[in-house]
Amino acid sequence: MSRLVKNLLRKVVRDRNRSALLEDSVRSCPGLDKIPSSWREKLLAARMVAAYMPLPDELDLSAMLSDLRQNGAQVCFPKVDGDDMAFYVPEASACQIKGRFGILEPSSDSEPVSLTDMDLVFVPAMAFSEEGVRLGRGKGYYDKFFSSSKSAGSGAFSGLLIGVVSKRNLFLHLPSDPWDLTVNAILTEEGLIEIKNGERMDDQ
Repeated sequence: MSRLVKNLLRKVVRDRNRSALLEDSVRSCPGLDKIPSSWREKLLAARMVAAYMPLPDELDLSAMLSDLRQNGAQVCFPKVDGDDMAFYVPEASACQIKGRFGILEPSSDSEPVSLTDMDLVFVPAMAFSEEGVRLGRGKGYYDKFFSSSKSAGSGAFSGLLIGVVSKRNLFLHLPSDPWDLTVNAILTEEGLIEIKNGERMDDQ
């Protein structure tokens, strides 16, 4: 039942995104100046930041990543290999190779980054709930990356997970399975929403 509901929700989100693309209303995420001060300090403390290269219907993180790099952070990006995903710091700080889904990726010669090296991970999604539950595209790359890193003995992730999604794809509730990622906060084109104990916090 959960899989059926998730697939129906993915169709709803795809239709919403298609309309938004036609209206040219896909936006970028804000930089650090639009983030609440308590969270700005947490983001500035990150030395290794995991990000993503956006698909046409995903929010662009350029402004945020530029601010974090100016503060001395390194940024790594995912590379898909078959059913698995790994992260690398690209040479010259730019992803230059088109991967399996037409997304720019780091080369395999780039510096690999393990989960425990990451202080902050920006997680893209088709949708998030206000409880921090993620709806991915159905391939499970992020879920598998986090679970496989733990099972491989890499240790527990102790950093921050920030979901990134357009406000139009923020739902009150979403169906979830035990392996689905939940995040500490959600970044939209309008700012950051903190998630505490599975609930949205609006005192930002």
